[in-house]
Amino acid sequence: KRDYVRRELAKRGIETGLHYVPPLHLQPVYRNRGYSIGDFPITERIAKELITLPMYPELTEGQLQEISKALHACVPLRS
Repeated sequence: KRDYVRRELAKRGIETGLHYVPPLHLQPVYRNRGYSIGDFPITERIAKELITLPMYPELTEGQLQEISKALHACVPLRS
């Protein structure tokens, strides 16, 4: 549901990013290592699910709270 979460956060003015897509072992720089799709299945699955949230020293406590509340609204906790 990564795309949904990213859209919902964007609606609230919170930018997100995608990093490690494709995962590191499939990046062109590591091609000479001989890794293939399926060599690290957990890493590959996570790379399809993760998002990067705003993270930098100038974030205020209020901004952190806003990001946290928005993320919680988009991704309710499972029990």
